[in-house]
Amino acid sequence: MEKKKISVIIPVYKAESFLRNCIDSLLDQTFKDFEIILVDDGSPDLSGEICDEYANKYQNIVCVHQDNAGINKARSAGLKKAKSDWITFVDNDDTLPRDALERLYAQTKDTDLVIGSFKDLDVKGDLSLDEYRQGVIDTTLIPPQPWGKLYRRKLFSDSIFDFPREIDGAEDMIMSIRILFSITRPPHFVRKSVYNFLRHNSSASHTIKKDLDYELLFDDCRIGSIPPEERGKYMNSVLKNRINGLIGVAIHFPESVARKQHSFFERIYKDIKQFHYEPNLRERILLYSHSILLIRLVAYQRMIIQSARYRLHLFCSKQKKRSTR
Repeated sequence: MEKKKISVIIPVYKAESFLRNCIDSLLDQTFKDFEIILVDDGSPDLSGEICDEYANKYQNIVCVHQDNAGINKARSAGLKKAKSDWITFVDNDDTLPRDALERLYAQTKDTDLVIGSFKDLDVKGDLSLDEYRQGVIDTTLIPPQPWGKLYRRKLFSDSIFDFPREIDGAEDMIMSIRILFSITRPPHFVRKSVYNFLRHNSSASHTIKKDLDYELLFDDCRIGSIPPEERGKYMNSVLKNRINGLIGVAIHFPESVARKQHSFFERIYKDIKQFHYEPNLRERILLYSHSILLIRLVAYQRMIIQSARYRLHLFCSKQKKRSTR
């Protein structure tokens, strides 16, 4: 197969119900100069057979089969097969708008990273690289997920995917942090949505229960992904993200958050003092309250707000699509 401009890597696991929709949305793209790498990550259902079916039918589709190793290893395996100078990732239960690849590729001049999302982005074009990095660490500016983006292939060193499988669900942020500290010029943005994010109950990343051991391991990977000489100026963003991580723990294990006895809390308290971080009211409750009821209330309030924002986005997207028909 001749070299294409974009390689689309799709890790596949337990996707027999929606994989066809995902692949078909790619085959229907207005931009045609791309290849698809399907990585069957030891899926126990018919997903592997569907991958073979498409690979046998279309010349620009390649299928890789491997024992189950997790989405991180699946992405790495797809990257080894990819031949293009530009890389993008798609989850096997999602789809792309017809012009997504066309609009992403149109922004590749003079950059190594093009960022889009499943929602319209409101990003200023004159931000510094430091501001972009802050935005991905505290998740306030740049979505951490690798989908909806185009990466220049040279950004992917062996270390990009070198982190433990135990942080399942957080690998997207670690990968994004490492990528943003490997580039030397600001990314470009596609402000209009380039991705259709579809939530399915069968997706493990939507149901994982994170405890304090998980958050500590995740934080080790996050801190280790920031060059030592750069860490000081990003610690406020790291602390904000650490405290946000307590929300997920408080949903499933509020007693452990109320006790404050885990070494993860010791790390947070130490860095709050060292870097003069000023927690807001919600953060103070999570950090200092011993009331299980109060901690639960704060956690569920935050979860409800995030869920409402997501559902509002889906509703607005549907209304927007109907109005353009």
